[in-house]
Amino acid sequence: MFGLLGCTRYFDTAEGPLVVLDNLDFVIAPNEHVGILARQGSGKTTLARLLCGVDTPDVGEYLGQRGDAVLLGANAFMLPGLTGEENARMIASLYGLDGDAFSHFCYQLTRLEHRYMDRVSEYSGTMKAHLAFAISLLLPCRLYVADDKLYTGEGAAQQRMQVALARELQQKGLVVFTRNPRLIKAHCRSFGVLSQGKIIMCADLEHATALFERQSSCEARALDDEDAFER
Repeated sequence: MFGLLGCTRYFDTAEGPLVVLDNLDFVIAPNEHVGILARQGSGKTTLARLLCGVDTPDVGEYLGQRGDAVLLGANAFMLPGLTGEENARMIASLYGLDGDAFSHFCYQLTRLEHRYMDRVSEYSGTMKAHLAFAISLLLPCRLYVADDKLYTGEGAAQQRMQVALARELQQKGLVVFTRNPRLIKAHCRSFGVLSQGKIIMCADLEHATALFERQSSCEARALDDEDAFER
């Protein structure tokens, strides 16, 4: 099994500890495909980083091994002073993978053409996102974690990313945190909602969407009432 048990994560602020995740339990099989609806500011990025082993919970237990999960499209893997090819080969070397095959895959998927030999610092945001996605897709792991986005680019580029991800998902798991129910409809089979520091699993996407919209509406009204009180 993989996930978190009794996870609490908080951040110190001038007003005191800000609890983002509160005694949260989230345990899945490594080959499951799970979509979690979560609004901005609900702790989804914090949770994604915990699942990938980037951060550690203040309280609670991490189930699994570090490296079990990879954050899709994380730019942290790349060094801006190196070319696209050099970054791909460097990552392949770090993980003991075949550099030629790794670099060829990245080149073919990104279609950067001659820009693949330029420094990443000279890339546009879209070019960086394409390369980061390709690199993360090849890293050895048991499942992928996505924070708001599954693919990069548009049109033909996005279609290439979708096909490549679908191929990997035949053998690997997936956890997606997003505000968009349509994003998780195609790739996920289990659904839930992240709210008030906990995950609530639902029977299907329809129930998850209804709960997400209801809780988002309640939270929006609470913020409006708080603003009115302060005025």
